[in-house]
Amino acid sequence: MLSMMSQTDIKYYKAMGKLQSLISGATTLEEALSGGLDIVIKACNADYAVIWYADDESRSILNPYYWICPVDFSGKVHRKNEGVVGRVYERQQSEIYLAYNSESNDDYSDADFEAINISSMICVPLSNQFDKLGCVQFVKQTGSVEFRQEDADLCEILVTLIALYIDENVLLCKPSEDREVL
Repeated sequence: MLSMMSQTDIKYYKAMGKLQSLISGATTLEEALSGGLDIVIKACNADYAVIWYADDESRSILNPYYWICPVDFSGKVHRKNEGVVGRVYERQQSEIYLAYNSESNDDYSDADFEAINISSMICVPLSNQFDKLGCVQFVKQTGSVEFRQEDADLCEILVTLIALYIDENVLLCKPSEDREVL
């Protein structure tokens, strides 16, 4: 006998379907990443998110590629192994802070998000079969319900789907200089 799926399970499956549909029809990396980021934010109820992309030359500096946040991330950078973003990129392992505490977790994220008090954070590596590309950072601000482990799992799955798109569309996957801030 099949058990009933929870509302959360249904929401997550719908998000995966939306993302698969979006990325299968995407014609550019920008379209896949910006649209995908929007779907993930809505699915896990994140307040903000940033896609950090490694520069082509040194592969040691991460620049903000797309962000959905009132803070302007232009000019902000992370180096590999620097803060949560740099560690996730270098180690290729997610870091999940369901209850974030800047004093013991990451001063760099506090500086990035400026006046926004972070209550919960998920940072997921973005890589394809060829290379480490960057990472995606999801944030909830103080006053929001903190992320749950299920949200972290969904973020990892959805970012993996985006990475699969990149694997299948290598020629489209160089970030362009003309990008829009969401």
